[in-house]
Amino acid sequence: MPSQESHVYKIPLRLVKKRFGSESETDRAADEFHDCLVEVLDGQTFPAVSYSHNTSHDNPWYHSIDCRVAGISPQQVEALETLLVRRELLAAGSK
Repeated sequence: MPSQESHVYKIPLRLVKKRFGSESETDRAADEFHDCLVEVLDGQTFPAVSYSHNTSHDNPWYHSIDCRVAGISPQQVEALETLLVRRELLAAGSK
């Protein structure tokens, strides 16, 4: 059963640059996140998702695209994180 809890996946802009060639490719990174979520859901009802840019930290190393997802199961949370790491949008062990 899906959880009503929200999960935030912080895609570091440094990984956006590594994956897509520029930190400004945030739309492509968000599209890739969406594709990963679709794959994990495997035809199930699409949950509420929101995206925001987080550049509040003084150190640009911590700047990110924050992807908030509500209403997915713990197994889907884990599967999404694994897929995001495989597609180089998250570093292993982070979320």
